[in-house]
Amino acid sequence: MKEKKTKLPVIMAFYVTAILVGLPIIYHDYYYDILQVKYYYYCGCVAAMLIAVFFYTLYTGILKKSCLRLNGKIIGKSFTVVDWAHMVFWLLAAISTLLSPFKYEAFWGNEGRLCGFFLITLYTVSYFCITRWFQMRRWYVDIFLAAGLVVCLFGITDFFNLDLLGFEKHLGSVEIYMFTSFIGNVNFYTELVAIYMGIAAVMWIGTQNKIRSVWYFICLWIIFLAAIMGQSDNVYLAMAALFSILPLYAFRTRRGLKRYFVLIATFLTCLKIVEWVSGKYWEKVIHLDSMYNVLTGYEKLTLIIISLWVVIAVVYLYDYMGKKKDETLSPWLWRSWLTAFIAAVLGVCYILYDVNIAGHGSAYGSLQGYLKFDDNWGSARGFVWRTAVENYKRFPLIRKIFGYGPETFSIIAYYNNAHEMNEAYGLFFENVHNEYLQYLMTIGLMGMLGYLVLLGSSFVTVVRKGADRLYLMAVMMGVFCYAVQAVINISQPIVTPIMWTLLSMGMAGCRNENNKGE
Repeated sequence: MKEKKTKLPVIMAFYVTAILVGLPIIYHDYYYDILQVKYYYYCGCVAAMLIAVFFYTLYTGILKKSCLRLNGKIIGKSFTVVDWAHMVFWLLAAISTLLSPFKYEAFWGNEGRLCGFFLITLYTVSYFCITRWFQMRRWYVDIFLAAGLVVCLFGITDFFNLDLLGFEKHLGSVEIYMFTSFIGNVNFYTELVAIYMGIAAVMWIGTQNKIRSVWYFICLWIIFLAAIMGQSDNVYLAMAALFSILPLYAFRTRRGLKRYFVLIATFLTCLKIVEWVSGKYWEKVIHLDSMYNVLTGYEKLTLIIISLWVVIAVVYLYDYMGKKKDETLSPWLWRSWLTAFIAAVLGVCYILYDVNIAGHGSAYGSLQGYLKFDDNWGSARGFVWRTAVENYKRFPLIRKIFGYGPETFSIIAYYNNAHEMNEAYGLFFENVHNEYLQYLMTIGLMGMLGYLVLLGSSFVTVVRKGADRLYLMAVMMGVFCYAVQAVINISQPIVTPIMWTLLSMGMAGCRNENNKGE
């Protein structure tokens, strides 16, 4: 079957657009049913896509011909490493569900955030449909960012307590600061903003077209402001990872090197703008804390910002006067950065040892709260992680390998830790608040490793096959930002389906070897 002669790519184009544009902004009864509405919307989109594909293939006879050609040999040859990784992850989730004493709950995920085996199955089905029939193009990135700006702009207006759409008028005084934009929970909002940030950053770094460069630069300003005003530290974790890994791509050309430092200067400027606005309109805005206070509290921040912009201006003026063209830089530059990055990681490991084992936390000042892991770390994430690990140690061997089934942590925690949770914090934690630890607890060690292999093989595939296609690198950088912040966040049907869709789009682009260029 030759895809070019079918209408299947058209069906997939409508489906992907519905996810990228529709899912972030759809809502029904404001925040009261936001999770359920987005869950049913995603399920409905997958169902509609499958029905359209089925009837089209049935009508054209493609389905019959494809079934006749599907033997083990052909399937084996057509499957990539990522395909196999995806199938293995799905199979491990299936085994975990079948072995679970809570089969109903594991299948639907109704005791958690609806991320049960059913939703994992939809991710898998969607992946194989997208990778086989979707034609990846740059404009999908643009429409995704355009929808993202709508999400970000309403998040910014919520920072000023404007509530333009009336989302918060029925919320309590405490709840108002827990929800924002069309997404709901501020952690989920900044999770999505992190994805937008990763994509926009790569597109800005690599785009040569002047008009598109302006567009992506505007996107970056709005996204950075939204990220800072989003009230959640998970976006700073994603941002740190982005700024650390991006030079490996950016430092290969003169344009990339310059734009990377413009990126850093832009973020720091946005940080200063938010600080000024917060000070001037203190009574009208949401008060930020945590990592925001750490960064804005640095006394030399203004000096650094001014120095960066001055140097950038001088370099750009020099290049303009000398009519310097973009040129490929020596590999030693990005390799040197890689060396420095590895050294920095080792340094962080030593600092964590120094704070948590050697007991020298006071030497690190205001950063001690982020470096010392105890029950109160990360808004009680330290407590949840500790109890999760303690539970896992008590699991029977079969449960350590395959878990108790997807999205069953709340059941385990209720039987083992409900009293302790209520006594310590007056609330119940139905999720580990670490996506990887959540998989360890629910689908076991094999499931967690399967998920890590799936993500890792996807990144490697894009680097090997899609490095010359800017939009593929951008899409996977968005997935990378999601994966990093997932260390302190949870999987849910609000943002996670978007990550899976983007990953599938990246793999679709890599499968189509002829789909090159911007």
